[in-house]
Amino acid sequence: MMDSEELLKSDIIDKHVRQGLGFSWLNFAVLFCATIIACVGLNMNSTAVVIGAMLISPIMGPNHWNGLWFRYS
Repeated sequence: MMDSEELLKSDIIDKHVRQGLGFSWLNFAVLFCATIIACVGLNMNSTAVVIGAMLISPIMGPNHWNGLWFRYS
C-alpha cells in the first residue's frame, strides 16, 4: 500500500505528465533539430550521433515520465 507521501508524489507526477502531453512549437523545433542531427549521423555512418539525436528527441519525454511513474508506484 502507498502512504500519503508516495500518493502525493504520484499525483504530482501525473499532473506534470498530463501538462506535457500537448504539442507545442518548442517540441516541434526540438524534434526537427533531432531529425537533422539523426540524418547527419546516418550520412556519416556514426552510431553515436544517431543515439545522441534519439536522446535529445522530445519523444524520449514520455519514457522518462514512465520511469518515474514505475519508481513511485
